[in-house]
Amino acid sequence: MVIISQYGLVPTIVSILMNILLAGILFRLSFGLMKFLGEAGSKALSKITSLLLAAIAVMLIRKGLEQLL
Repeated sequence: MVIISQYGLVPTIVSILMNILLAGILFRLSFGLMKFLGEAGSKALSKITSLLLAAIAVMLIRKGLEQLL
C-alpha cells in the first residue's frame, strides 16, 4: 500500500492481486514441487530464497538510511 502514492491505485491493486494469485498457485502446486525437488532440492531452494530475502532486507534498510540522511 505504500506504493499507491508512487504508482497509483490501479497498478498497486493489480500488483497485489498478482502476488496473491502467484502465492496461491505455488501453495496449490507445493506438494508436486516438493516431490519433484526432493529433500536436497528443497533445502537448496530454501537457502537461495533466504539469501534473496536477506538481500531485499539489506536494500530496504540501506534505502531507509539514505532517506534519513
